[in-house]
Amino acid sequence: MNYKKWFPGLDVPYIIAFVVLEEQDDIRLVSNIVDCNPDDVRIGQRVKVRFEQASDIWVPLFAPVGDLS
Repeated sequence: MNYKKWFPGLDVPYIIAFVVLEEQDDIRLVSNIVDCNPDDVRIGQRVKVRFEQASDIWVPLFAPVGDLS
């Protein structure tokens, strides 16, 4: 969990994670886990991708799938 507000408009705390793709497990992405309480995120939890536009690029973000408990 990160509590550093690196730029205006960035909500803290936020989760920085290595995400392993199920379709190709030798690829790992560094991204954020979103749409959840940061305290509920667990290692090994399944996530799904969603894309957020930042200027002229689309950034992959990941949200938990299913029950967080």
